[in-house]
Amino acid sequence: METLKKGIELNPENKDLPNELINVYLQSNNLEKAITDLEAQVKKDPSNVVSMTNLGLIYDAKATEIGNELGKVQDKLNESNTEKLDKRLIAEQDKLAAYDSEIANLNAKIKREPKTAAATKKRLAEVVEQKASIEKDVATLIADIQKKKESAGDQAALKSQADGLIAKQKEAKSKAADNYNKVLEKDPNNFDVLFNLAVMNYNEGVEIKKVVDYMDIATYRKEGKAVEEKACAQFEKSKPYFERASKVEPEDEAVKESLNNVIKILEQCGK
Repeated sequence: METLKKGIELNPENKDLPNELINVYLQSNNLEKAITDLEAQVKKDPSNVVSMTNLGLIYDAKATEIGNELGKVQDKLNESNTEKLDKRLIAEQDKLAAYDSEIANLNAKIKREPKTAAATKKRLAEVVEQKASIEKDVATLIADIQKKKESAGDQAALKSQADGLIAKQKEAKSKAADNYNKVLEKDPNNFDVLFNLAVMNYNEGVEIKKVVDYMDIATYRKEGKAVEEKACAQFEKSKPYFERASKVEPEDEAVKESLNNVIKILEQCGK
């Protein structure tokens, strides 16, 4: 990096050296420094398509890096999520209430109908045994919920961290798309930019679709359709970019495969 910087000082008009410096920043995972240098290059020369393309790529890479970090935080949040266990606990506790009611009715029946007391007592013993089994399940669920909560750490801190990463990722994606679109204004057939915009929108659709995949049936019935429509809209945004990239490089296998995949997904979406 130091050698390249000296070269740039000696030959400031050379465009290859700054790009090579960016590559070194990327290889050393120094995205922030790469962004700083590229933004300076774009400001100095707004017509430099290469610098704008690289800046878009860097922001794209930054969004991916943030996404990986966000995934780890969300995994921690999911590990400590007791929502499903809480619902099961409520259901089991409702069963206990029903058993208590039946036991009370059977005891009253024994007093009220002594002639059938033997049969009623047999049924009472069965209900008491069933209730005991439910009580064991309730105790186990309470213990599991408590264990999850104890191992969760600071939920508020994790949620705050996740929200912060989501905001940063959104900003990085927005800046990547902004630079890509500026490149297309100057170079409408830039294959790399067209493909990257297509992939960006496609991946956004995949992330939205994941929300549906993890829904339980009750939640899906309430919210699933709306989320699926949002995912389909995102896949639809990717299609024109894949089509334009395919026209520029009709033999590119990655584009052909991706475009066919999007067409199939949109058919499932009814589009």
